[in-house]
Amino acid sequence: MRNKKNIPTRNKYNTTLGEIAVSRPRSNSSTGIKGVYRVWNRNYYQARISINKQEIILISTKDFNEAVRVRKEAEEEYYKPIIDEAIKNGDFISWNLMQEINIS
Repeated sequence: MRNKKNIPTRNKYNTTLGEIAVSRPRSNSSTGIKGVYRVWNRNYYQARISINKQEIILISTKDFNEAVRVRKEAEEEYYKPIIDEAIKNGDFISWNLMQEINIS
């Protein structure tokens, strides 16, 4: 179980900072990549990301690697600025400490 002690939740950034900083997928993930899902009945992959409480479908493709690439690019575009601003404002713990918390 993730230790979310001292990790702020929804706030002025309108997102759960602890969740976007965690790179591990959910335990029931069929792909092993956070934000990339397999649509079984259609046999394709979908990359999604949640921004401001809205889920955005980034791509639907039969190519798993392309879905992963698009998801990683979206994380850099959408999540990195939010995390950087939160760290700069002192609203978020450092990235290294975040990684230590998520190891357990």
